[in-house]
Amino acid sequence: MTCVFAVPEPVDNWMSAEDSNAKVITAPNGVTVEFRKLPEDRLKGAGFCGTCTSLTGQALNILLNYVLNVGVVGGCSKVCSNLKTKTEATVCNIACDIVGLKAFVAALKKADLDPIYFCGLLGACKHDDNGAGSISSFTVSPASGKQGATFAGALEVTVTNHTGAGEFSFKISGGHQQSAGTSSVYPELAPGSYGVKLNVATTPSQDPTQGPSWDPGMYELSAAFCMGSCGSDHPHSKVFGEATANFTITN
Repeated sequence: MTCVFAVPEPVDNWMSAEDSNAKVITAPNGVTVEFRKLPEDRLKGAGFCGTCTSLTGQALNILLNYVLNVGVVGGCSKVCSNLKTKTEATVCNIACDIVGLKAFVAALKKADLDPIYFCGLLGACKHDDNGAGSISSFTVSPASGKQGATFAGALEVTVTNHTGAGEFSFKISGGHQQSAGTSSVYPELAPGSYGVKLNVATTPSQDPTQGPSWDPGMYELSAAFCMGSCGSDHPHSKVFGEATANFTITN
């Protein structure tokens, strides 16, 4: 599966291509996500939230296992050097240096591999228990198309009260491949209307072991709009809305 996001595309001038920096990340399941960073003057102090949450649950698990098995000898740099990439290690070092090793390790042990909650414990991501919002609409077009077509998902959400950090989460199921999904973190949202666009390219992989076959049939695309991580039981987490839309791949 190949998916390309612009997260979120503004309905009310939250962000535009002219004042944002885009980067593309390819996840292990083949999902390609295009993130656009908020301009610094709009971040309202939450500029490190997105960077901090780039430490995935897998990265947090590596750090936690090291701390539990080896301890914290050597300080932040020693702990963070266990991560797989230089970028992860750099983010880890920055976060650890800001709060100190003791607080960093305490957050690791408490977070249960939840990146948003972890970064909230460090003070990198804001929370607001009064946050409120809902999904206004969720559609996929075209409703059907030949194998190889690109299907465009459009999610519109309404925020009625300022939120803390959260995420938009998407999942695709159908055909013979396993369900796969991806998500994008937002640092906070002011009241207003927002849009998220999702493109699903259904060109079959030449190697079935490396990517989806996109067999003809019906597929379901689901979306969730959450404060905190979707599915989290941690404090400051809630699901604002969930929705599904279907599309059909034909011969």
